[in-house]
Amino acid sequence: MKLGLFGIDSQIATILTAARRQDDRIVLACDVAIDSPYASLLDGVPLEASWEAFADARVCDAVLVGATGWNDQRAEGVRKLVQTGRTLLVSQPLSLSMLWAYEIDMICKDSGARVIPYLPDRLHPFIARLRQTIEASSANGEAQGVVETVSLERRMPDRSRDSVLQQLARDADLVRMLVGDPQRLSTLSGATPQNAWGTLAVGFTGTSHVPIRWQVMHGDDRGLRVTLAGSGASTVVDIPDNQSVLWQWPTDCSLSMPPQPVAFDRGAVMLAVLHHA
Repeated sequence: MKLGLFGIDSQIATILTAARRQDDRIVLACDVAIDSPYASLLDGVPLEASWEAFADARVCDAVLVGATGWNDQRAEGVRKLVQTGRTLLVSQPLSLSMLWAYEIDMICKDSGARVIPYLPDRLHPFIARLRQTIEASSANGEAQGVVETVSLERRMPDRSRDSVLQQLARDADLVRMLVGDPQRLSTLSGATPQNAWGTLAVGFTGTSHVPIRWQVMHGDDRGLRVTLAGSGASTVVDIPDNQSVLWQWPTDCSLSMPPQPVAFDRGAVMLAVLHHA
């Protein structure tokens, strides 16, 4: 597959790394800073000043869009590429503007374009197993009893407003995968602007009617801890941001055959999604 690159960040970099191990290749790049920490992934790739070449399906099969350095030129370029019906794989989130995201969604419906957000964690087998546990407990009870609540504790070293909102935009997808589309939400945080975002907690109720709580916590080891709390034992799964570290299912959980830790290459997963789009 021939890929175009429109900006780069840590998410898109994982896809470039995976592409180098396969037959996929980056044929053109635009709006990439010379001092980008990922510049070494673009050795030999032509750099263009304009994104307009990406609109030609003969140039590339799909376009990867990064969020770092987001600017008006990139926002307009994405809008135009969607209007032409191109397939885009984009960092999640590209922008915190709800109005811009709504506009892109409406254009997609008219043009038939595919905009695929970078959300690989939803495809990890542990997420499917957690959802199955929740569904089974609601139906007839699981080994740990009925799952009564789900908590997601997000460890972040940077708890500024934009960082927290960007992370919530990603983790909200896991809420959807675990308990269904949220029907209601509530928020709780510190009383002052100085600590409001660093202590943010969001409560969701989905179609499964199992309440779920997402909470920001300080932590230099970035990651997410998911806890299913039931009438019996609890199940705790740790999801590290560092993909060289395996996701861990508790070895002392009550399942007779708990899932084993598996390697999970986020870039390769999203590249596979793009191939099947």
